[in-house]
Parts: sequence; structure tokens; C-alpha cells
Amino acid sequence: MSAFWTCMQSAGSRRMKARFEKLCVCLIVCAGMGAPAGCRTPSSEAGMTPEAPLKFHLAWAPSVMREQAALGREIGRALGEVSAFFGAAGYPVAPGDLINTVVILEWTPEARAGLAESFGMRSEDLLETLAGTVVERTLYLVVETRYRQIWESLYPDWPWEADTYHRLIVHELTHRAHEAVAMARLGSADAMGPVWFFEGLAVMCAGQFDRGDPPMTEEELAGHIGEARTPAASYPLYGRLVRSLAARHPVGDLITRASQPGFPYERSKDK
Repeated sequence: MSAFWTCMQSAGSRRMKARFEKLCVCLIVCAGMGAPAGCRTPSSEAGMTPEAPLKFHLAWAPSVMREQAALGREIGRALGEVSAFFGAAGYPVAPGDLINTVVILEWTPEARAGLAESFGMRSEDLLETLAGTVVERTLYLVVETRYRQIWESLYPDWPWEADTYHRLIVHELTHRAHEAVAMARLGSADAMGPVWFFEGLAVMCAGQFDRGDPPMTEEELAGHIGEARTPAASYPLYGRLVRSLAARHPVGDLITRASQPGFPYERSKDK
């Protein structure tokens, strides 16, 4: 997920947007209520101003046409959760600033070919495990049935649950918010820190891969990420690393320091 998400932050995304306007049927769905009239995101109840409705492109996912209102509410709820997470960390992010368009697709040859062409890639180069990504202000998601196939093939030790698809949405929106914070702070997505951190942060925000394990010891943490080590590629491990760090340090502090050399140990070396 991370490699695909990273490579999509490019000028090619502008060409992609223009193509989607031609290929997809646009349906307006309110993120918070499922209808344009009086549309508000979940955070509007906390005093925020109403947000513009999300645009849904569903031409590549006819199976969810009848579920657009429910999808709108689901994504609105996810936006509210991500906004609350970053706000609590000291980095307020308005839900309406994160995305304005959602593209849902089934993993059909037509969808794969169109998506690949839009991204300026060959169809065979698309990751088979692609489940979601955000490019600029567009959220891309595979349909829930496709995601379940991916999940059960990758994580047989983690049973599919009723909210697993919702957690995917929160995960991808966390990347978008994290990138926005990094760009505002230092003008570069590189400020999100190493892969294990920005993926682990998204895992933690989404509540993925959490069995309530105790935080890792300092020795365990150092064994994975000490001396700028790169941990084994594992989303469950990334999540546990960040949860373990968050048990010791404020999340906002971790977000701030993630781009510093030697993170997360550079501060202790200065003392």
C-alpha cells in the first residue's frame, strides 16, 4: 500500500483526474447525511462549518450503486475520526480539506486498465493487493468484497470483522491528513518520516492489528528501529512499533520529530 501511495504523489495525478471526469459517472453524495441538502460532515455537530458534498465516481463499481448513501456516511465518519485524531495530537485538520472526490472500483479488467492508464502505468504493474490510496484530494477504494479477498489472503491470522473495511478508509485518510501536516510544516511529504512510522501511524489511527499487546520494551524497540534500522515490512509490526512509542511520547511530538535524523532516538542522544 505505501509504495503505491507514495508513487502517486506526482504530476501524473492531474492527468488522471481529467480522465476520471470523462470515464466515470459522477454522483453527488453528502459525506455526513447521504443527501446534498443541508449536508454536513460528522464534525459539524462540534461547531465546524458545513462541508461541500463529496463527489462519488461509481461507474467502475456498479455493485455499490445502491449503497452510495451508506458509503457517504461511512466516509464522513472516517473523516471525523481522522480529524479528531490529528486535532488531539495538536495538528487540527478540517475534514473538508482532505478529500472532495471518492472513486470506488471493482477489480475488473476494464477498471484495472482504466486506472492504470490514468496513473500512467501499465495494467500489469498495478499491485494486486492495491486496496486504497489518496491522490491529491481524491480517495480511491476497491469495493468491500475485493478488499476482503485481499485481507484474507494477506492476513489469515487476523479475522475479517464488521469494521475492517471502515478501518481501511480511516487508514488511507490518515495518510492524506499526515501528508497535509507534513507539507504545512516543512513543505515536503518526506516530513512524514520513515515508512514504518507513517504506515504505523495510519494503522494506529485506524485501530488495525490491535490485540491489546503490551508496549514493546526499549530493548525490543531498539532491536527493530534503533540506529536507523529498517524493520521488516509488516503492517502489524509497524502498528505495534508506533503504539509502543505512543505509550511513551505524545503522538504530536512523534509526528513533529519523525523527519529528524535518527528518529525516534535523536532526542535521547542530545540529552
